[in-house]
Amino acid sequence: MGVLIVAGFAVIIVEMGRRLAGLGDSGPAVAFETVIGLPAGARIETIAGAGERLAVQVTLSDGSGRIYFLDPDNGAVTGVVDPGPE
Repeated sequence: MGVLIVAGFAVIIVEMGRRLAGLGDSGPAVAFETVIGLPAGARIETIAGAGERLAVQVTLSDGSGRIYFLDPDNGAVTGVVDPGPE
């Protein structure tokens, strides 16, 4: 039992050291603000990672959909998928 307690403290100390040194860090959190310019009545349904971009699925007021791709480094819209009329 004493060995488990010592091992547990060792794990905690090593993890605290890693976090303080930044070794366990996956990188800085990306924060940006952008304006997509959605049409009136449109609403954002989902936001998901798509490779190195963010995909924003939008439902328009007429029920059709559109997907905007954003660059997470600066918030710029890099592409739009518009299926057009059905």
